[in-house]
Amino acid sequence: MYLQEFGKLGPGCLCEQAEIEPAAIVDITLRRRPTCQSRYEDFHYKEASVLETVVRDAVARDVNSVHACIENVGLKEVWLKIAGGEKACVIDNVIAKQRPKLILEFGTYVGYTSTRMALQVDTWNGKVVTMEMARNHIEMAGLSHVVTVQLGHSDDAVQVVLEKYGERSVDMDFRLTLL
Repeated sequence: MYLQEFGKLGPGCLCEQAEIEPAAIVDITLRRRPTCQSRYEDFHYKEASVLETVVRDAVARDVNSVHACIENVGLKEVWLKIAGGEKACVIDNVIAKQRPKLILEFGTYVGYTSTRMALQVDTWNGKVVTMEMARNHIEMAGLSHVVTVQLGHSDDAVQVVLEKYGERSVDMDFRLTLL
């Protein structure tokens, strides 16, 4: 199990608190920077770095702690394409004004924006459906009751969402298009 390297296993470990299945944890050896001769997996070193930092340093069920870990990786280690800073303020303001009940996010990446949006919409029992691989970060932030990770390509996943929630049920998507 990969978390054994970090001494986090056992009673009260982050993995146990967040109920993250060990099979869902990314192999930290994928953190190598890619070279011309790299394997395909080497190209995920940024995401692996974020996951390693969140699992090691974040406080389970504390969204601000998870956000701080993600932001620190982006500021101190590698550039990350997250909607932080002024973009985060714009998103927060749009959500506060529109109060969407269902947000559909395409391309979650590391879960920064989905957890940020979920923190707001949770106050009025809204939901966020996202299509990507950030389940671990969402779980660590304690927002899996608000965020649903819909696996699969967005072309297929949109149909699943429409079947589950109904046509015209999406109030906002993360291209910031108000429907």
